Amino acid sequence: MGWNWVGILLWIVAIIFLIWVIHFIRVKQLMLIISTQKSFDKKLFATYVGLLVVSIAFIGTMSWLSFFRPVDMTNKTDVDISTKYHQLELNQVKTGYYYVTAQKSENGKQPIVSYTYLTNGSKTTISSRNGTVSRGSDAINMDASVYPWNKKQVNEYDTKTGHAFSAEMTIKYKKTFLNGLGVRSGHVAGYYTLLRVPSADFILSETSK
Repeated sequence: MGWNWVGILLWIVAIIFLIWVIHFIRVKQLMLIISTQKSFDKKLFATYVGLLVVSIAFIGTMSWLSFFRPVDMTNKTDVDISTKYHQLELNQVKTGYYYVTAQKSENGKQPIVSYTYLTNGSKTTISSRNGTVSRGSDAINMDASVYPWNKKQVNEYDTKTGHAFSAEMTIKYKKTFLNGLGVRSGHVAGYYTLLRVPSADFILSETSK
């Protein structure tokens, strides 16, 4: 739970306050109509606007903290990053041996849909949105370079495995007060997998049906 109880409590308060504001406006309007036979009063209108602005600002702030606040992956006070490395295993098919199978979209709107690879005898499939295949001279390609890899570890594993490994990164929100305000404390912020192969010859391309 961490500090998430603070965020949960504030969300409850924000929702209750919005409901109270709507109820307050309704009651005041009914009382105004009954007592004065009028439906508009300048002072009451200003009060309504003020309460609605505060309520919307409250909800908006909580929404930003919970859903829209960007993750700074380089900020070690905000996130914890862990990476697991596994050597890729060759998968035999009729046409040869491959480290990675790239599933292509039939309609071509998204060229690569997913990647499938084998480690420790287990087959794993990841979305292309959360992974990439590096086959050039650098272990970390352009797509993966936006993530905070430990380059020394990656290069060591690249040499150790003969350019055939998976690096599975997990990004988690730390249990801090700020993350708790957005009910993010201790939750996973994202995953990313770097698949390293010696060359394009070890990638099998298939079209999804």
